Amino acid sequence: QCDLARYDCYHSPIGRRITPAVTTAALLAARVARTGFAKRTTGPQRVPHYDYDDRLATWDAKTPAGFYTALGDATELVRSVDGGLAVFGSGEEIHMEFAAAPDPPPGHRRHFVLRFHGWAKDMDLYTRHGDTVGPVPTPDGVDAQALARGKRLNDRYNVRFSAGL
Repeated sequence: QCDLARYDCYHSPIGRRITPAVTTAALLAARVARTGFAKRTTGPQRVPHYDYDDRLATWDAKTPAGFYTALGDATELVRSVDGGLAVFGSGEEIHMEFAAAPDPPPGHRRHFVLRFHGWAKDMDLYTRHGDTVGPVPTPDGVDAQALARGKRLNDRYNVRFSAGL
């Protein structure tokens, strides 16, 4: 699940912090796509820069073996916390679109915070089962009915097998 929270906050003229107004934007669409790898360059002091508009088809990246989310629409899969997981690999992304937020009042600034409920798994030497997508964790505090829904969603969407590299 993900929430896009909008924080409109400012400092008053006498320097007191004003409590931010927080709203949650509705998720309109989520799509899994194979997009390639943003070209990496190294800037001053070895700071990396990734150019999203300049893509490479391949990169020095491995992919764990297992079932990944089918390319295309995945909105239903990521809309709520229920154990349903969007699984995507190297060179792929989840493109998300949210309802537009109204403009902040004059004198306010807007900050966006994207909050995810999920996990990331890498293939480090000390990662247990690092060469496979599974096993996947079960989210805390989710009831049996929601977990059953998540399992149905995983069975429906996570059908693209990769043998790993």
